[in-house]
Amino acid sequence: MLTTLLLPALLLAPSSDNLLLNPSAETGDLSAWTDALGNGFNVDDGSVGNVPAVEGTFLFYAGAHQGLDAEIEQVVDLGSFAASIDAGSAQVFFSGWARSAQGGAVIDAARVILEYRDVSAAVLATFDSGVVQPSNQWKRVFDVRSLPPGTRSVRVRLRGTRPTGLSTEAYFDALLLRVSDFATRYCQANANSSGMPGRIDTFGSDVVADDCLYLVASQVPNTPGIFFHGGTRVQAPFGDGFRCTGGQIERVVPVVQAVGGVAQLQAPTSGITQGQTRHFQYWFRDQAAGAAGFNLTDAVEVAFN
Repeated sequence: MLTTLLLPALLLAPSSDNLLLNPSAETGDLSAWTDALGNGFNVDDGSVGNVPAVEGTFLFYAGAHQGLDAEIEQVVDLGSFAASIDAGSAQVFFSGWARSAQGGAVIDAARVILEYRDVSAAVLATFDSGVVQPSNQWKRVFDVRSLPPGTRSVRVRLRGTRPTGLSTEAYFDALLLRVSDFATRYCQANANSSGMPGRIDTFGSDVVADDCLYLVASQVPNTPGIFFHGGTRVQAPFGDGFRCTGGQIERVVPVVQAVGGVAQLQAPTSGITQGQTRHFQYWFRDQAAGAAGFNLTDAVEVAFN
């Protein structure tokens, strides 16, 4: 699993790839969502909570409801990805915007929870954003991970909690859930100063015309690094790890600074042609590990359409 971060906008994907229905409340109601607690939940256009939407006109707003907790949920069926999930090649990418509110010492908490479940709805893995902070501003929450074998659905939960009062100022908007399985992982990565081997994942699209390929390196130190790709597979000792990409190698600019053990960027596909296969890897500085002072992740192969 990748480290959970609160980041500025990045890693967007086409809305047609979104597995969530009514992800931004643009229907003007709670269509496709279920009131999990039966306490009530709301949709707002900014006229009640006085908070503008991240995208579009509407947003999800806990607002006035019974009790101190309010929650809506949506269960997404992943049965069509079963083969790649069980083969260990499917990754999930969730992104959403959430906003807590604070007045004095009182915090109305926004929280996002994901449950990755098997066919019997038993939970195999969980993501929990905790109380989204700092308050009174939109923050992006995301979860990126390989789906556990046996996963057949994801339960997405949006929860608002208040300590007192009649209304909960917890907001949610611009939610995205998608699964990718178009990349083939290969090569070995040695442990770095984080204590784990670096890992690279791809999200978006393998269609050149879409120009929507995103690269994410995880389990790396918070140092500068470079994504790069080449035309062939190799496994050659290099620094404190292995170079897994050969042939004509091209860097993906700019240099990336890892934050919270994660480095990410969009890789332009303008220089890649349909039918071409490219091999992606991430190089990073690692002075804390001693030795050569740099290391690399494993690699992924992408056949472009």
